Amino acid sequence: MKTIAIVGAFPPPVHGMAKNNLLISAEISSKAKVLKVNTSGNSLQRGIKYHLTRAIRCIQSVLLIALKRPSTVYMSMDGGLGILYNTLTISSARLFAEKIVIHHRSFAYLDKRSLLARFATIVAGKNCLHVFLCQCMRDRFFSLYNRKFRSIVVSNAKHTPPLEFKKRERIFEKLFIGHLSNLSFEKGLKEVIDTYEQLVEEGILNIKLILAGPVENEASEEFLNLAMLRNPKGIQYLGPVYDREKFSFYQSIDLFLFPTNYKNEAQPNVVFEALSHNVPVIATDRGCLRSDLSNTIAAAIFDRESFVSRTKQFIKEIISSPETLEARRSAAHVFISAEHEKSRHDHNELIMEILHETI
Repeated sequence: MKTIAIVGAFPPPVHGMAKNNLLISAEISSKAKVLKVNTSGNSLQRGIKYHLTRAIRCIQSVLLIALKRPSTVYMSMDGGLGILYNTLTISSARLFAEKIVIHHRSFAYLDKRSLLARFATIVAGKNCLHVFLCQCMRDRFFSLYNRKFRSIVVSNAKHTPPLEFKKRERIFEKLFIGHLSNLSFEKGLKEVIDTYEQLVEEGILNIKLILAGPVENEASEEFLNLAMLRNPKGIQYLGPVYDREKFSFYQSIDLFLFPTNYKNEAQPNVVFEALSHNVPVIATDRGCLRSDLSNTIAAAIFDRESFVSRTKQFIKEIISSPETLEARRSAAHVFISAEHEKSRHDHNELIMEILHETI
C-alpha cells in the first residue's frame, strides 16, 4: 500500500487549514497508508513558543519524509515567514518523494509578490501539482510569479453539502444576525458589533446578534465582554461550537456576517457552511469571496471601509421587506447545491492526483 504524507497544521487549534488537512487525511486513509505530519505551532497566537514548536516539527517533517519516502507529499503553503518552514519540507519531498502536491490556502503572497513564495515554488519543481481554491487565485498566482505550473482548482464547497430548503413559516418578528470565527479584530469582530450597536442606536430594536467561536486574544475578549455588558439582551455569545452546536447556530440565524481582513483569508469554510444552511452572507472583499459570490443574491460583498454603513442599509431593507430574505435563502440553496456538485468532481480529481493514479 502506498504511503501518502499529509504535512501541515492539524487541530488543535481549529481553523480552516487544519480542518481541511484533517478531512483530506481521513478520506485518503481508506485508500492508502497516511503519514500525518503535524507542523502546527499549537496556538493561534504567534510568539517564541509558537515558532520553537514549528521549527522542531519542521525538522521532524524533513526527517520523516527522508525515512518513510512517501509516494506523495501533500501540503498547504503558509502565508508569511512560515513559507521558510514549508521550503525545508519541500526540499526533503523533492529528494525523497515521487510527487509533491501544494494546496494554496492563503492570499498573503497573492496580494503582493513574495520572494519566499517564489523560491518555494522553484524548489518544488515544474512537476509539482499546485491546487487553488478558485480561478481568481490561480490567475493571480500565475500573474505574480510568471511561471506556468501543473494546476487544478478545487473549491472548499465540497465539504459543505446543501441542506434541504424549507420555507420558513414563522412570523417575522426579530432578525437574527450571526458571526462565527476565531473571534478577533482581523476576522471582523469590531465591524460586526459596530453594525449591531449602530442599528440599535438608530431605533432598529427587532434584531439580535449571536456570536460563536473561540476568542483569539485578550484584546478581542475585552472588547466582546464590554459589548455584552452594554447589550445584555441583544448580544449572545455561545463560545466555541462544533457538530450539533454549530448546526444549531446556523439554524438560529437569518444573516451571516463575515467582514474579514485576515491577511491569509482565501475561501473561508464558514461562508460555505452558512450558505449550505440556506443563510445569506454579507462579507468583505477578501480572497476568493468576490469571485465566488458575485453572481448570486445569496451574498453581498462590501469593501471593509464601507462594510458597517452598507450592511446597516442592507439589514434595514430586509426588515422592511421580509419576503426578500426568503428569496435570498432560496438563492443560497441553489448556489451551494451547484458549487458542491462541481467541487465534488474537482475534489475527486485531486484525490486521484494525491494517490498518484490516473483518472
